[in-house]
Amino acid sequence: MASASSLAQKSRLTDTQKSKNHIASERQRREAIRDGFRLLSELVPGMGGLHRSEALVLEATVDHMQSEIVKRDELKQRAMAVGMSEADFEHIYRVEERNIGDRMAYRGALRKEEDDRAKMRKGKNNNNLAEQDSDQEGG
Repeated sequence: MASASSLAQKSRLTDTQKSKNHIASERQRREAIRDGFRLLSELVPGMGGLHRSEALVLEATVDHMQSEIVKRDELKQRAMAVGMSEADFEHIYRVEERNIGDRMAYRGALRKEEDDRAKMRKGKNNNNLAEQDSDQEGG
């Protein structure tokens, strides 16, 4: 356990630093939510990767998932009708889901890298413009 003197020696954050940390955390949280909705809009059929309202993306996602559940149940019934056991069907279905998930994760990682590169380019362009402005003001 830390002693009282060691706690007193640690510097505390100022209100300004706390505010900046809070703002940065909120910005990251909003960005993560925005990225999640962007990914959903790319994955859900009919959304076409367009940036739509969050409510519309959620509604389309629920509709799509319900449709996928119905398709899975129908596929399971057909498999069992031709003699496949429920256990075999579940095993094969889980393997295929995992394969699809792996492919989606890979595509998501590529998309994130692409977005990160675009943000870096945009940041560099903004920095270059700021430098040009300061050079013009100073010169």
